Amino acid sequence: EKLPLEQLLAIVVTPAAAALDCPQVSLRVLDASRTRLLLTARASREPQTRGEITFSIGEGLVGSVAARAEPLRTGDATRDPRFAVKADVTRKFQSFLGVPLVASGTCIGVLSAVDARPDHFTESDEEKLTLIAAICTPHLEAARLARLACHDPLTGVLNRRGLDEIVLGGHAPTPPLAMAMADIDHFKAVNDAHGHAVGDEVLRHVAAQLSEGLRTSDGVVRWGGEEFLLVLPGVDPAEAAQIAERARVRVGASPATTTAGALRVTVSFGLAHLRAG
Repeated sequence: EKLPLEQLLAIVVTPAAAALDCPQVSLRVLDASRTRLLLTARASREPQTRGEITFSIGEGLVGSVAARAEPLRTGDATRDPRFAVKADVTRKFQSFLGVPLVASGTCIGVLSAVDARPDHFTESDEEKLTLIAAICTPHLEAARLARLACHDPLTGVLNRRGLDEIVLGGHAPTPPLAMAMADIDHFKAVNDAHGHAVGDEVLRHVAAQLSEGLRTSDGVVRWGGEEFLLVLPGVDPAEAAQIAERARVRVGASPATTTAGALRVTVSFGLAHLRAG
């Protein structure tokens, strides 16, 4: 049976933490650009605030594992010259163990463990984690590629295939269903004034703003260019208008942080509603 990526990741980290007798195991997978490691699953004995904790290739201990595609084990992590301080990482640890997830000779992610005790992880622990990574990697890679095929690589939101397969389940839409099409106002002027790289930063920012506050059953789709579609199952026209208005205000009130500085953009919405018959 094929499981969603999130379920596969949870299956990996929980037994790994038990096998290593450590308080936290994390699994990070490379994004579509293969430049950032995104935290996608974590088993922890303590409550955690999940943030957007990312590591670039070569950044920190985790990034070093990905860059070299080799295991890394240290009993005094903070003194390691490769250690990187992350504001979102609140757990203090001394021991670190990380192994790469390698598919077809390429690193696709990192499975790592931390412990507050110095010199906690042994060579045997490294062998265990390497074995777990080797067993699960083919299944994770298949699920990851299936997920990437349904998502826009630039913004991370769904693409048209994702709309059909993830939101609609491969079936014709059933009422009630509301859709809100968002178009970034005067987006061409952003590209003309600052270049397409800055325009891409604006697109990512808008996609993130549109995704805030939606239910798990909702979807944000990059429809094309600077157009995004909010798909809202079970929502009536009045509620859809309220959701779109909140999103419109949120985008307008939150400037995009870009290499050209803070840029304020606005969006316009059009609404449609599918009714029975």
